[in-house]
Amino acid sequence: MSEAEPIDLEVVESGFYFDSYGSAHFAAIVSNPNSSWAAENIHVTVAARDSDGNVVDTLDDYITLMFPDGQTAICGDMGAPDSTASLDVTASVGSSGWTKQDITQKDFYDQLPIENITESVDEWGETTVAGEIANNTEGTFSGTRVQVVFRNADGGIVGGTYTYVNGELAPGSTAPFSTISQEVPEHASVEAYVDCGWPMTE
Repeated sequence: MSEAEPIDLEVVESGFYFDSYGSAHFAAIVSNPNSSWAAENIHVTVAARDSDGNVVDTLDDYITLMFPDGQTAICGDMGAPDSTASLDVTASVGSSGWTKQDITQKDFYDQLPIENITESVDEWGETTVAGEIANNTEGTFSGTRVQVVFRNADGGIVGGTYTYVNGELAPGSTAPFSTISQEVPEHASVEAYVDCGWPMTE
């Protein structure tokens, strides 16, 4: 059943870790519960809070696009103070950011699959996650971003990182990507999500 008005996006899980330089590396899963509303220009706010719940720092980020009935990730890092006890991630969409769409987030991911994901750790402890994105749509995208989520053996989020695809992602093309992270905690799995970026027009 189609909603008359869009329902707010939900951040359904998140996690982060600190490196020895004081940066917090976070990942959060954002869900679009709507069956027919897509969201564009999604504003993400990450608030670092101390043990009393007080905000000690903030970071603004964005997700370009989410189709109905699915999930995506937002990952990044921020120089949070030592007093940070938790990160609170929220996602909001302006009134002009909602459009009716017939395809779901899964349909869209099927057209922009992330393939051949590999993970390796070098002798200096740097973790590299690499893979490829295939563009099976008819559109060209700029600023395509890959969000990488690290999970522990229980399935909880340990943290995350991200990278951008170099150049434009053209129809019928496959683009490689890789991320390099330091001091990633022990984890059992890695998953990647694509934020397609901005469609290019003639």
